[in-house]
Amino acid sequence: MLGRGEDVNQLTPDGETGLFFACTFGHLAVVKLLLQHKEIEPNKMCLYGVFPLLAACFNGHAAIVHELLSCDRVNVNQDTAVFHITPFLAACGSGSLETVNVMLKKGRERRLDLMRVDWEGRNPIHKSIENGHDHITTRLLQLVDNAGEHDPLHAWPSQEGKCGRTPFISAIQNSQLKTTRILVLRVDDTENNSA
Repeated sequence: MLGRGEDVNQLTPDGETGLFFACTFGHLAVVKLLLQHKEIEPNKMCLYGVFPLLAACFNGHAAIVHELLSCDRVNVNQDTAVFHITPFLAACGSGSLETVNVMLKKGRERRLDLMRVDWEGRNPIHKSIENGHDHITTRLLQLVDNAGEHDPLHAWPSQEGKCGRTPFISAIQNSQLKTTRILVLRVDDTENNSA
Protein backbone atom coordinates (compact mmCIF):
# COMPACT_ATOMS: atom_id res chain seq x y z
CA MET A 1 0.00 0.00 0.00
CA LEU A 2 1.24 3.47 -0.79
CA GLY A 3 2.10 5.73 2.11
CA ARG A 4 0.06 8.81 2.85
CA GLY A 5 1.01 11.51 0.39
CA GLU A 6 3.30 9.16 -1.56
CA ASP A 7 3.86 10.42 -5.11
CA VAL A 8 2.73 7.60 -7.44
CA ASN A 9 4.70 9.26 -10.26
CA GLN A 10 8.02 9.63 -8.44
CA LEU A 11 11.00 9.22 -10.74
CA THR A 12 14.38 7.53 -10.61
CA PRO A 13 17.35 9.60 -11.86
CA ASP A 14 16.67 8.05 -15.31
CA GLY A 15 13.06 9.24 -15.25
CA GLU A 16 11.51 5.81 -14.68
CA THR A 17 8.32 5.51 -12.64
CA GLY A 18 7.04 2.68 -10.47
CA LEU A 19 4.50 1.89 -13.18
CA PHE A 20 7.30 1.66 -15.73
CA PHE A 21 9.17 -0.88 -13.55
CA ALA A 22 6.01 -2.90 -12.86
CA CYS A 23 5.31 -3.09 -16.61
CA THR A 24 8.91 -3.95 -17.46
CA PHE A 25 9.22 -6.77 -14.92
CA GLY A 26 5.71 -8.19 -15.27
CA HIS A 27 4.20 -7.25 -11.91
CA LEU A 28 0.50 -7.32 -12.81
CA ALA A 29 -0.83 -6.77 -9.27
CA VAL A 30 1.30 -3.62 -8.91
CA VAL A 31 0.14 -2.33 -12.31
CA LYS A 32 -3.49 -2.81 -11.24
CA LEU A 33 -2.85 -1.01 -7.95
CA LEU A 34 -1.12 1.95 -9.56
CA LEU A 35 -3.71 2.37 -12.32
CA GLN A 36 -6.38 2.83 -9.63
CA HIS A 37 -4.81 6.19 -8.71
CA LYS A 38 -6.20 9.09 -10.70
CA GLU A 39 -2.85 10.91 -10.28
CA ILE A 40 -0.89 8.20 -12.12
CA GLU A 41 0.67 9.31 -15.39
CA PRO A 42 0.49 6.09 -17.45
CA ASN A 43 2.20 7.59 -20.52
CA LYS A 44 5.21 9.04 -18.69
CA MET A 45 8.32 8.56 -20.83
CA CYS A 46 11.70 7.92 -19.17
CA LEU A 47 14.89 9.62 -20.30
CA TYR A 48 15.50 6.79 -22.80
CA GLY A 49 12.14 7.35 -24.49
CA VAL A 50 10.45 4.23 -23.12
CA PHE A 51 7.04 4.33 -21.41
CA PRO A 52 4.97 1.70 -19.54
CA LEU A 53 2.91 0.28 -22.43
CA LEU A 54 5.98 0.07 -24.65
CA ALA A 55 7.94 -1.70 -21.88
CA ALA A 56 5.14 -4.24 -21.40
CA CYS A 57 4.98 -4.89 -25.17
CA PHE A 58 8.78 -5.19 -25.53
CA ASN A 59 8.80 -7.78 -22.77
CA GLY A 60 5.75 -9.72 -23.97
CA HIS A 61 3.65 -9.17 -20.85
CA ALA A 62 0.24 -9.69 -22.45
CA ALA A 63 -1.79 -9.52 -19.22
CA ILE A 64 -0.20 -6.18 -18.36
CA VAL A 65 -0.81 -4.87 -21.89
CA HIS A 66 -4.46 -5.87 -21.48
CA GLU A 67 -4.67 -4.06 -18.14
CA LEU A 68 -3.02 -0.91 -19.51
CA LEU A 69 -5.33 -0.83 -22.53
CA SER A 70 -8.29 -1.05 -20.16
CA CYS A 71 -7.25 2.35 -18.80
CA ASP A 72 -8.67 5.22 -20.87
CA ARG A 73 -5.66 7.42 -20.12
CA VAL A 74 -3.14 5.11 -21.84
CA ASN A 75 -2.15 6.27 -25.31
CA VAL A 76 -2.19 3.19 -27.55
CA ASN A 77 -0.37 5.04 -30.38
CA GLN A 78 2.34 6.78 -28.35
CA ASP A 79 5.81 6.30 -29.78
CA THR A 80 9.38 6.79 -28.68
CA ALA A 81 10.41 10.33 -29.53
CA VAL A 82 13.57 9.32 -31.39
CA PHE A 83 13.02 5.94 -33.04
CA HIS A 84 9.21 6.16 -33.41
CA ILE A 85 8.63 2.67 -32.05
CA THR A 86 4.99 2.19 -31.09
CA PRO A 87 3.70 -0.42 -28.66
CA PHE A 88 2.31 -2.46 -31.56
CA LEU A 89 5.66 -2.46 -33.37
CA ALA A 90 7.33 -3.54 -30.11
CA ALA A 91 4.79 -6.32 -29.63
CA CYS A 92 5.45 -7.61 -33.15
CA GLY A 93 9.16 -7.74 -32.41
CA SER A 94 8.75 -9.29 -28.95
CA GLY A 95 7.95 -12.84 -29.96
CA SER A 96 4.76 -12.93 -27.87
CA LEU A 97 1.82 -13.78 -30.10
CA GLU A 98 -0.48 -13.32 -27.12
CA THR A 99 0.74 -9.72 -26.73
CA VAL A 100 0.20 -9.05 -30.45
CA ASN A 101 -3.33 -10.46 -30.21
CA VAL A 102 -4.13 -8.35 -27.12
CA MET A 103 -2.86 -5.25 -28.94
CA LEU A 104 -5.01 -6.10 -31.95
CA LYS A 105 -8.16 -6.77 -29.93
CA LYS A 106 -7.95 -4.15 -27.17
CA GLY A 107 -5.99 -1.67 -29.28
CA ARG A 108 -8.52 -1.64 -32.08
CA GLU A 109 -11.17 -0.71 -29.53
CA ARG A 110 -8.91 2.26 -28.77
CA ARG A 111 -8.20 3.24 -32.41
CA LEU A 112 -4.84 1.51 -32.74
CA ASP A 113 -3.03 2.86 -35.82
CA LEU A 114 -1.68 -0.23 -37.58
CA MET A 115 0.01 1.79 -40.33
CA ARG A 116 2.64 3.44 -38.11
CA VAL A 117 6.25 2.68 -39.01
CA ASP A 118 9.49 3.24 -37.12
CA TRP A 119 12.21 5.76 -37.98
CA GLU A 120 13.55 3.44 -40.70
CA GLY A 121 10.13 2.98 -42.28
CA ARG A 122 9.74 -0.57 -40.99
CA ASN A 123 6.20 -1.84 -40.48
CA PRO A 124 4.98 -4.59 -38.11
CA ILE A 125 5.84 -7.39 -40.57
CA HIS A 126 9.39 -6.05 -40.88
CA LYS A 127 9.69 -6.09 -37.06
CA SER A 128 8.46 -9.67 -36.70
CA ILE A 129 10.72 -10.90 -39.51
CA GLU A 130 13.81 -9.06 -38.29
CA ASN A 131 13.37 -10.67 -34.88
CA GLY A 132 12.76 -14.16 -36.30
CA HIS A 133 9.13 -14.56 -35.20
CA ASP A 134 7.51 -16.62 -37.96
CA HIS A 135 4.38 -17.20 -35.88
CA ILE A 136 3.80 -13.44 -35.59
CA THR A 137 4.56 -12.89 -39.28
CA THR A 138 1.95 -15.54 -40.11
CA ARG A 139 -0.61 -13.81 -37.83
CA LEU A 140 0.06 -10.43 -39.44
CA LEU A 141 -0.31 -11.91 -42.92
CA GLN A 142 -3.67 -13.37 -41.85
CA LEU A 143 -4.66 -9.85 -40.84
CA VAL A 144 -3.67 -8.63 -44.32
CA ASP A 145 -5.60 -11.45 -45.99
CA ASN A 146 -8.74 -10.59 -43.99
CA ALA A 147 -8.54 -6.86 -44.73
CA GLY A 148 -10.83 -5.28 -47.28
CA GLU A 149 -9.66 -4.87 -50.86
CA HIS A 150 -8.75 -1.19 -50.47
CA ASP A 151 -7.40 -1.46 -46.94
CA PRO A 152 -3.89 0.05 -46.61
CA LEU A 153 -2.81 -3.12 -44.76
CA HIS A 154 -2.41 -4.76 -48.16
CA ALA A 155 0.78 -2.71 -48.57
CA TRP A 156 2.52 -4.34 -45.59
CA PRO A 157 4.08 -7.35 -47.36
CA SER A 158 5.62 -5.24 -50.14
CA GLN A 159 6.29 -2.02 -48.24
CA GLU A 160 9.90 -0.86 -48.40
CA GLY A 161 11.66 0.61 -45.42
CA LYS A 162 13.91 3.65 -45.88
CA CYS A 163 16.81 1.39 -46.83
CA GLY A 164 14.73 -0.13 -49.65
CA ARG A 165 14.17 -3.51 -48.00
CA THR A 166 10.78 -5.18 -48.16
CA PRO A 167 9.83 -7.82 -45.58
CA PHE A 168 10.73 -10.45 -48.21
CA ILE A 169 14.29 -9.10 -48.54
CA SER A 170 14.57 -8.86 -44.74
CA ALA A 171 13.57 -12.52 -44.43
CA ILE A 172 16.26 -13.54 -46.94
CA GLN A 173 18.87 -11.28 -45.33
CA ASN A 174 18.14 -12.83 -41.92
CA SER A 175 18.25 -16.37 -43.38
CA GLN A 176 14.67 -17.17 -42.40
CA LEU A 177 13.71 -20.01 -44.70
CA LYS A 178 10.21 -20.56 -43.28
CA THR A 179 9.23 -16.88 -43.58
CA THR A 180 10.80 -16.62 -47.04
CA ARG A 181 8.76 -19.66 -48.11
CA ILE A 182 5.54 -18.12 -46.67
CA LEU A 183 6.13 -14.87 -48.56
CA VAL A 184 7.03 -16.65 -51.83
CA LEU A 185 3.85 -18.74 -51.61
CA ARG A 186 1.85 -15.53 -51.10
CA VAL A 187 3.31 -14.07 -54.30
CA ASP A 188 2.52 -17.29 -56.19
CA ASP A 189 -1.06 -17.29 -54.85
CA THR A 190 -1.52 -13.61 -55.79
CA GLU A 191 -0.28 -14.22 -59.34
CA ASN A 192 -2.50 -17.31 -59.74
CA ASN A 193 -5.58 -15.44 -58.47
CA SER A 194 -5.03 -12.51 -60.82
CA ALA A 195 -4.53 -14.71 -63.89
